[in-house]
Order: sequence, then structure tokens, then C-alpha cells
Amino acid sequence: MALKKRADGRYCKQIRVNGKVKSFYGRTQAEINKKILEYKEEKSTGKYFRDVAEKWEKYYCTQVPYTTYKKCGQAAYNAAVEHFGNMRIREIVPYDVDLYLKSFAHKDYSKKTVATYKSILNQIFKYAVIQGEIQTNPASVVSLPKNLKTSKRVLPPDNEIRIIESNPEGFGFLPYFLLFSGLRISEALALTYDDIDRKDKIITVNKKVVYDGNTPTLVNATKTEAGTRKVVLLDRVDGHLKSDERGVIFCNENGSYLTRKQLSCRWEKFKKENNLTLTFHQLRHAYATMLFEAGINEKDAQELMGHTDINLTRSIYTHIRNERMTETAQKLNSFNF
Repeated sequence: MALKKRADGRYCKQIRVNGKVKSFYGRTQAEINKKILEYKEEKSTGKYFRDVAEKWEKYYCTQVPYTTYKKCGQAAYNAAVEHFGNMRIREIVPYDVDLYLKSFAHKDYSKKTVATYKSILNQIFKYAVIQGEIQTNPASVVSLPKNLKTSKRVLPPDNEIRIIESNPEGFGFLPYFLLFSGLRISEALALTYDDIDRKDKIITVNKKVVYDGNTPTLVNATKTEAGTRKVVLLDRVDGHLKSDERGVIFCNENGSYLTRKQLSCRWEKFKKENNLTLTFHQLRHAYATMLFEAGINEKDAQELMGHTDINLTRSIYTHIRNERMTETAQKLNSFNF
């Protein structure tokens, strides 16, 4: 079709592609011809990875608070765009993804970090499949490199666990609750009294609190599908819940969700007053230890902990078992008749 000059001084040329008319604009015919050539090349070879990734990022950031993305995913996104950005997304194959992940192993990245990098890459490719940019996800068949370093899990000190057990009042009820429920801190902060079935002794976990800066935001979905679960309400926990109470369980003076600053200040104050060094997550590990020592099988422990992968539960059980074996050896080596 012939060039048409617009009122704004630009030229317009229309071409028919797969039965549809596509318009191109430019100050000169050369500029328009270049755009047409680039469009035809994109149609035949696909979009650049960076262009698809940018659209995915905008979509993803509407699904989670930006601070969550910034903390957990932005570095992985930046690395993926830097590595694959100038490649046509249709031309990326599993071999390319495998080499990309192995490059982090050579840089001595931890298993957890590499898993995050793979997860973000996998989500970008899944988005590309849904958008019709590619037919298959090249990251879906690639495993993490072997022998990645892992951070050692540290069991909380027994004396600190005893302190938590003996201080279930006031703010101390939050760490006490975590210790005997195994919930993640984000899950516990979201709980209301409506989530507690005191008759059947069940805690329903189906939401979490995340922070956008200092502001708490309620997300009606947990970390994984397995995270949405029922947890046993132990008698010792039930005994410290208020009767006929409504609303948020672990709230501030206004009955609202704790802000990030309120949570941090109260936790640090509690730890200082009781000479504690443990973390919220270590209380979850202590709960896993209780399950192990109570003889709860791995499958039941997986459901109670909200693990998607049974292998994670098994690795924790193995770690606890090894820790206990080490303690037993030390006791036996130091024993005198």
C-alpha cells in the first residue's frame, strides 16, 4: 500500500499480514521500511527475551508487593535479562538454561539462591508460553546443578526453647505459638480467631501477611498450595488463647495487623529481656524436631509443615537425626563409669 502523509508530518504505510492490516509510522520511508523489516523478523524468529521478560515483570509486580519481589526476585530477573536479553526467546533451548544455571555453581552460589534464579526464569518462560510467544518452557526440564553448597540448618538452643515455653504471656505468646504450631511468621500474623476451631482443635492456614515497606498487607494465598492446610491446635496453645475473642490474634493496640516496625521492636525487646539469640524460623525448626521426636512420620510432618516437596521434610528429619546422633556420641564419649 502507498505511503500516506499524516497531519503530524509522519508517513504511514499499511501492509497485510496473515489477513490483518498492520500500520507503520515514520518520518521517512527508510524509517518505515526498517520498522517493517524488524516486524517481519520478529514474526518469523520471535521476540527478544528482554521484551517478554519486561512484560512478565510488570505483570508479576501486580501479583506480589514490590518489596517481596525486590527482596526475592529482582536480582534473579536482572541476571536472566543480562544473560538472555539479546536472544530470541524461541531460540533458547534447555541446554542454554542448563549452562546458565551451572555458571552460578562455578561462582559458588548457594543452592537456595540458584533455585530462586531458576524459579524466576521458569516463571518468565511460563508467561511466554501463555502469551503464545513459545510452545514449550525450556526451563521445565532442567534440574539444579549438583553439589551446590547449602547453608547449615541450626537447631535453636535447648535452653532458649525452655525460655520460650515458660513465657507464653503478652508478646511471648507469638513465639510460643510458633513453637507449638510450626507456622511461618507470615502465616501466624495473618491469623484471626475465626481461623481457630477450638472444638475440633484445628488451625486453618490460608493466608499470610507480607510487608510493603512498613505496611502489612494481607495475601489470601500462602507460599504454596501445600501451605494452605490444617494444623493441629495443641492443648497447651489452646489454653492461652483468649475466650470469646474476635479479630486478629497477634495484633497491635488498635486491633490491626502488626507493622514491620512494631513486630521487629517487640521481638527484639523480648529477646533482649530473655537473653535469646534464636530466630522465628528456628522456632519452626524446633516444631519439626518435636514432630520427629514424637514419632510423627514424614508424610504427616510434610502436611503439618506445609512443605510442597516431601524431600524437604526428609532433609530436615535427616538433619535432626544427625544432630541427635552427634549429641549422643558426645554424651557417650564423655561418660565415665
